[in-house]
Amino acid sequence: FHDRLAQEASRARRQRHKLSMILIDLDRFKAINDAHGHLAGDRMLKSFGALILQGIRREVDSAFRYGGDEFVVLLPGLSPKRAAHVADRLHCASATQGVDFSHGVATLAASGPVADFLRAADRRMYRMKTRRKK
Repeated sequence: FHDRLAQEASRARRQRHKLSMILIDLDRFKAINDAHGHLAGDRMLKSFGALILQGIRREVDSAFRYGGDEFVVLLPGLSPKRAAHVADRLHCASATQGVDFSHGVATLAASGPVADFLRAADRRMYRMKTRRKK
């Protein structure tokens, strides 16, 4: 993921194109693992990963399991608005499988550390997660 992120960020800045990211965290994943076992949790992760791959542009976008129950989608050429639309579409599709998630969308700044790009998506995701818990 980090290698691809660096490549895409470099390309976006060089070509002056947008690069957006969706950081996704599955809601209540631990409860599912605890109630149904780790094999069920693994099946859910695989199923959700497949759902992401079906909802993005092949050969253009990239999806990664970021760790635990988190995923990252890199969306070259997409504005924040279009990236949010992809996130909403994935959210609707996941609801049909009984999976809910929180997400954060960010777009790479013209300059500055790439790590700030990831942190922005992370902050937005946790803001959504916090609002959902209320």
